[in-house]
Amino acid sequence: APTFVHHSADTLPEFLVDNVTVKVLAGTAWDKTSPVSFPWPIIYVALEATSESEIVLPGDLALERAVYVVTGEAKVADTMIGVGRMAVLEPNVDVPVVMAPGTKAVICGGAPMESPRKINWNFVSSDAEKIAAARADWTAAIQAGGTARFPAVPGDEDEWIPLPS
Repeated sequence: APTFVHHSADTLPEFLVDNVTVKVLAGTAWDKTSPVSFPWPIIYVALEATSESEIVLPGDLALERAVYVVTGEAKVADTMIGVGRMAVLEPNVDVPVVMAPGTKAVICGGAPMESPRKINWNFVSSDAEKIAAARADWTAAIQAGGTARFPAVPGDEDEWIPLPS
């Protein structure tokens, strides 16, 4: 079942790799493991360069992985990636990333899912019936002002976002 557990920032591994600050938000990277648990192998790693720096992303971080640039720009392999862009990386290959000064990026990825996922608005599942049930439960929550599955947000009980058509 879904859960929420808070981990303060100071519990997350943070270290330098080739002049890049690395913070492991989830999963394991460079032999450092985040305390954040997840039901299958995942990586979510923040990178920050204060000066131009090259970091090599190991091919064994995850079978599926990508780099997303938050601020600045980065050269991933031989391709420049700007803000709001993601580079999907080839599996099992070490990839050099040259980060411009002030660049922040994240590495995300993990093990491939066992079956295709369906996405409908904020609902994701491999089972279309579960998505249909979640849509019905959301509509009921709007009409009731909250339900056990989708309770009202404390301090914001009057605002509900309707399902898109």
